[in-house]
Amino acid sequence: MSKGLEDFTQVYLRIFLGIIIGVIVFNKSIRYKKVFTLPKKDLLTIVLMGVAGYALAVYFITMGSLKAKMMNVSITFSTVPFWTYLYSVIFLKKRIRIVPVVLILISFLGISIISTKSIIPKYQSFTIGEMYVLASAACFGIYYIGRKFLSDYLNNNELTITVMFFAFIGSLFFSFILKEKLLISNLLNFQVLIGLGISAVSNVLTTKIEMFSFKKLNTVFGSQLLLFENLFSLILGFIVYHEKILPPEIVGSIIVIISVFFANKVIND
Repeated sequence: MSKGLEDFTQVYLRIFLGIIIGVIVFNKSIRYKKVFTLPKKDLLTIVLMGVAGYALAVYFITMGSLKAKMMNVSITFSTVPFWTYLYSVIFLKKRIRIVPVVLILISFLGISIISTKSIIPKYQSFTIGEMYVLASAACFGIYYIGRKFLSDYLNNNELTITVMFFAFIGSLFFSFILKEKLLISNLLNFQVLIGLGISAVSNVLTTKIEMFSFKKLNTVFGSQLLLFENLFSLILGFIVYHEKILPPEIVGSIIVIISVFFANKVIND
């Protein structure tokens, strides 16, 4: 998609297509009168989830994916549970615990090793790709914790479409601020069309699944299950992009995964 579309432009286009697909697929279960009569608390939470937790998060993960290896992107994104824990302390008034904080610091050491490709991190070599992904993880933490603030006024399908709508508005606004241009001719690029199609469908599916899952699961435990994406990204990165994993990246990955795993264990105890 980067071959024909600017950054926020590709974000709002794929979200827009995702909304269209979602409306068609979920049409029978969407109560439009309820959507337009949202309680103020739910509306503010959904706007925050859509703009910060979705539009900005997707933008940052997109930029990170363009500038870092798939494995590095996945491992760095594994810090979402830590951000979720931090927001839980701030907004849900959870008690600060020393062990999770120490493990958070250890995980960031692992990310530093991955990013700088050195067992002893050289912070002057810290790449922008991992920084983008770290910002995305922080934004997605807002998305997950926001789900806990929502009432049962809307069902999961309605929430999926509503959050995506505000994500579309937010990314469109940022695109306008950055004076990005949409050239219709670029949409005829076959690779762009394939990218839009895949991302539009995945946006609907992941939003729907996450809305359902994080309603039922403990927020931090649900984030822990997402660690499985590290395995898939390693396999896909090797098969599709022929990415080679360096020894420091392996060491950093192990540090991050172990620290995230044990932090979640401690948080859930």
